Amino acid sequence: MEIPQEQSNIPVTFSLIQCQILDFKFSDYAKKNKDIIAYNKFEFEFQLTMDIKELEKNISFTLKIKLFEKKTDIAKYEICELISLNLFNIVNFEEAIKKNDGQFQIPNTFIAFANTVSVNNTRGMLVAKLENSAYNNAVIPLIDMGIFNQIPPQSAPTK
Repeated sequence: MEIPQEQSNIPVTFSLIQCQILDFKFSDYAKKNKDIIAYNKFEFEFQLTMDIKELEKNISFTLKIKLFEKKTDIAKYEICELISLNLFNIVNFEEAIKKNDGQFQIPNTFIAFANTVSVNNTRGMLVAKLENSAYNNAVIPLIDMGIFNQIPPQSAPTK
């Protein structure tokens, strides 16, 4: 597994070619619960991974979101899990994504933009999945995307 290094000031020409829910499931707790939960009693966990497919000139971002109900500061119950995929095709891959000593150098502006798109798309997916449920007021909050700027690929890059 190689960690991509950031490089700046290189324009990336890309398109979002796939955006989908890979998995969604309610927990047993959530299936039994019928009580509406206050919006400030939700907690989210995020896991964002990136995968680089050099031959296809694609970079994918997989975001796993877990939603919890906070009962107390130490007690929480999982409500659901959603895994989304956002796949970007990099038109100028050879120019914009450099490889140095086996590590990809990815422009930080692209990483920041792709992270934002991935989280925002996933926010909409989760809202749609929770519609007409006791959890329909659980909305992924606005977050500082800087927390995702250093993401290791989930698998070794392919040639």
